[in-house]
Parts: sequence; structure tokens; C-alpha cells
Amino acid sequence: MTQSKHTSHARAARPQVLELMASQRQWSFETLRSSLQLSRPVLQELLNDLVAEGQVRQRFVVSGSPAVPDATYTLKGGARAETGLPLSPVETQLLEALSGRQETLGSLTTTLGRPKSEVAAALAALDERELVICRFVGHLAIFSRGS
Repeated sequence: MTQSKHTSHARAARPQVLELMASQRQWSFETLRSSLQLSRPVLQELLNDLVAEGQVRQRFVVSGSPAVPDATYTLKGGARAETGLPLSPVETQLLEALSGRQETLGSLTTTLGRPKSEVAAALAALDERELVICRFVGHLAIFSRGS
């Protein structure tokens, strides 16, 4: 766990966060925060640690505007989307573009020459199937191939 002035509160909240996350498939940061009555820095530190430990997965979701991607959080090993479905042409192109590289939504949109909304939807579908990994640096989503 990282060490900050919020560490003791984050450690204390850890069991509650994990228990609450087990009750629902996906959680937004704000829903978790309001449900647990935690401060933003405490919850952020705890979620960062859980993601780093591999207990929680941060997922890319398309909000009302693909220009502003959102993250949700799920417990690792939870229910996964159907993986037997064939990939769409856009999803296939995205996996090829991410081969050995990390890219942003904007750079992938440029590389594929497709609308941002179409690329964002395909990335969200690939993330749901755990074929890509999304990490956020602030509000910037960075994608790489998953395992």
C-alpha cells in the first residue's frame, strides 16, 4: 500500500470496499465514494492499491461523450462478458494497432481513421472481454493489449 496521510483511513476502509464491490458487478468512483462516505483521496488511494495488487480491475466505459472516458471498478475474477463471440473488424484492427504498444483513444482514432465514438465503443467491448487493459493517468485513458 502506498503511504500518505490517508493510508490509515484507506486500510480501515478496505474490507468495506471489497464487501460492497462484491455486491454489484461495476462501480463508478462516485457511487463507491457516496455509498461508503469516504473522502475522495482515501478512496482513490485504496482503489489505486487494489488495482496495483490485482484485486480490482479498472475498466474503460463509454459515457455520454466518448471525448471524456469514464472508469468503473470491478472485482478481479468477476463475471466476464461472453468471450466466444467473434471480434468485429474494428476490434481486430485495434488489437493489431496495440500489438506491443500503448496508445490513447485519440491516437487509435487517428491510426484507424474511424470516428472516436466507434473506436471508443470497440475499446469498451475489448476491455469488457479483458482483451485490452486500460489505465488512467488523470482523465487520459491509455490502452494496451491484455493477456
